[in-house]
Amino acid sequence: MATIDLSQPDLSGQDFSGADLSGADLAGKHLRNAHFPGANLSGADLSGADLTGANLAGADVSGADFTEADLSEAVLAGAAVTGTVFVRATLVGTVLSDTGLSEGDLADAEVAGVKW
Repeated sequence: MATIDLSQPDLSGQDFSGADLSGADLAGKHLRNAHFPGANLSGADLSGADLTGANLAGADVSGADFTEADLSEAVLAGAAVTGTVFVRATLVGTVLSDTGLSEGDLADAEVAGVKW
């Protein structure tokens, strides 16, 4: 993977497949349609980020903070989500199959049309 400058506010469409972004500060970033399959985002701060349509299939997002993030139409199928925070996140049409999450883990999140 080519080096990507994470300080840029708009990282939409970037390919982070398999990248180690553990603990990264991606708060408030525009990550629409970004690709994170197999990436390590454990402990990352994605609060307020726009992840609309992002592909996080099979990614490790354990302990990541998605507070107030927009995950509409995002794919998290098979993602590791232990301890992940989704407070007030938007999960409309989000794919959460094979994650072990339930609506009970999504308190205060906007959940509609989720594909379990």
